[in-house]
Amino acid sequence: MKAYARDHILSMAGAPDFVGATAKVISKVVDAITLQALQAVIKKLKDKAFDTMLQAAIGINKAELKKLMTNPQNYFNSVMGSGGGEKISLANFNAKYLKIADKGYSNLWEAFDYR
Repeated sequence: MKAYARDHILSMAGAPDFVGATAKVISKVVDAITLQALQAVIKKLKDKAFDTMLQAAIGINKAELKKLMTNPQNYFNSVMGSGGGEKISLANFNAKYLKIADKGYSNLWEAFDYR
Protein backbone atom coordinates (compact mmCIF):
# COMPACT_ATOMS: atom_id res chain seq x y z
CA MET A 1 0.00 0.00 0.00
CA LYS A 2 2.75 2.42 0.97
CA ALA A 3 4.77 1.71 -2.18
CA TYR A 4 1.69 2.21 -4.38
CA ALA A 5 0.83 5.50 -2.73
CA ARG A 6 4.44 6.73 -2.83
CA ASP A 7 5.09 5.60 -6.40
CA HIS A 8 1.73 6.51 -7.98
CA ILE A 9 -0.82 8.42 -5.90
CA LEU A 10 1.47 11.31 -5.00
CA SER A 11 2.28 11.84 -8.66
CA MET A 12 -1.37 11.51 -9.73
CA ALA A 13 -2.31 14.08 -7.11
CA GLY A 14 0.05 16.61 -8.68
CA ALA A 15 3.22 16.19 -6.67
CA PRO A 16 6.35 16.25 -8.83
CA ASP A 17 7.63 12.75 -9.65
CA PHE A 18 10.85 13.41 -7.76
CA VAL A 19 8.94 13.63 -4.44
CA GLY A 20 8.02 9.93 -4.44
CA ALA A 21 11.39 8.88 -5.85
CA THR A 22 13.25 10.96 -3.26
CA ALA A 23 11.16 9.55 -0.42
CA LYS A 24 11.95 6.02 -1.63
CA VAL A 25 15.71 6.66 -1.79
CA ILE A 26 15.79 8.37 1.60
CA SER A 27 13.86 5.49 3.13
CA LYS A 28 16.30 2.90 1.76
CA VAL A 29 19.37 4.89 2.89
CA VAL A 30 17.98 5.41 6.39
CA ASP A 31 17.09 1.71 6.68
CA ALA A 32 20.60 0.70 5.59
CA ILE A 33 22.54 2.90 8.03
CA THR A 34 20.27 2.90 11.07
CA LEU A 35 20.91 0.91 14.21
CA GLN A 36 18.22 -1.60 15.16
CA ALA A 37 17.34 0.33 18.31
CA LEU A 38 16.45 3.44 16.32
CA GLN A 39 14.52 1.76 13.52
CA ALA A 40 11.20 1.67 15.41
CA VAL A 41 11.43 5.39 16.21
CA ILE A 42 12.41 6.24 12.64
CA LYS A 43 9.59 4.04 11.27
CA LYS A 44 7.08 6.07 13.28
CA LEU A 45 8.57 9.30 11.95
CA LYS A 46 8.48 7.98 8.38
CA ASP A 47 4.88 6.83 8.79
CA LYS A 48 3.90 10.26 10.11
CA ALA A 49 5.68 11.98 7.19
CA PHE A 50 3.97 9.61 4.75
CA ASP A 51 0.55 10.34 6.27
CA THR A 52 1.27 14.06 6.03
CA MET A 53 2.20 13.74 2.33
CA LEU A 54 -0.95 11.70 1.61
CA GLN A 55 -3.14 14.14 3.52
CA ALA A 56 -1.69 17.07 1.56
CA ALA A 57 -1.92 15.27 -1.79
CA ILE A 58 -5.32 13.54 -1.62
CA GLY A 59 -6.92 14.61 1.66
CA ILE A 60 -6.81 11.24 3.46
CA ASN A 61 -4.24 9.29 5.49
CA LYS A 62 -2.89 5.76 5.01
CA ALA A 63 -5.54 4.07 7.18
CA GLU A 64 -8.36 5.80 5.29
CA LEU A 65 -6.76 4.95 1.94
CA LYS A 66 -6.46 1.30 2.96
CA LYS A 67 -10.18 1.20 3.87
CA LEU A 68 -11.10 2.72 0.51
CA MET A 69 -8.87 0.34 -1.45
CA THR A 70 -9.83 -2.87 0.37
CA ASN A 71 -13.61 -2.26 0.65
CA PRO A 72 -14.58 0.10 -2.17
CA GLN A 73 -18.21 -1.05 -2.11
CA ASN A 74 -18.62 0.53 1.34
CA TYR A 75 -17.57 3.97 0.09
CA PHE A 76 -18.66 4.05 -3.56
CA ASN A 77 -21.95 5.90 -3.00
CA SER A 78 -20.48 8.55 -0.69
CA VAL A 79 -17.49 9.20 -2.95
CA MET A 80 -19.24 9.02 -6.33
CA GLY A 81 -22.35 10.80 -5.04
CA SER A 82 -20.51 13.99 -4.11
CA GLY A 83 -18.20 16.52 -5.70
CA GLY A 84 -18.16 17.56 -9.33
CA GLY A 85 -19.16 15.46 -12.28
CA GLU A 86 -21.86 12.82 -12.55
CA LYS A 87 -23.23 11.64 -9.23
CA ILE A 88 -23.96 7.93 -9.37
CA SER A 89 -24.65 5.06 -6.98
CA LEU A 90 -22.98 1.66 -7.15
CA ALA A 91 -26.25 0.05 -8.28
CA ASN A 92 -26.69 2.56 -11.12
CA PHE A 93 -23.00 2.33 -12.09
CA ASN A 94 -23.25 -1.47 -12.32
CA ALA A 95 -26.39 -1.30 -14.45
CA LYS A 96 -25.50 1.67 -16.67
CA TYR A 97 -21.77 1.27 -17.26
CA LEU A 98 -20.85 -2.31 -16.42
CA LYS A 99 -24.18 -3.72 -17.65
CA ILE A 100 -24.35 -6.29 -14.85
CA ALA A 101 -27.30 -7.28 -12.65
CA ASP A 102 -25.46 -7.04 -9.32
CA LYS A 103 -26.92 -4.07 -7.40
CA GLY A 104 -23.96 -3.81 -5.05
CA TYR A 105 -20.91 -5.95 -4.51
CA SER A 106 -22.55 -9.27 -3.74
CA ASN A 107 -21.62 -11.31 -6.83
CA LEU A 108 -17.85 -11.01 -7.20
CA TRP A 109 -17.82 -13.48 -10.08
CA GLU A 110 -20.26 -11.61 -12.31
CA ALA A 111 -18.30 -10.59 -15.38
CA PHE A 112 -18.70 -7.53 -17.55
CA ASP A 113 -17.61 -6.93 -21.13
CA TYR A 114 -15.05 -4.13 -21.09
CA ARG A 115 -15.03 -3.75 -24.88
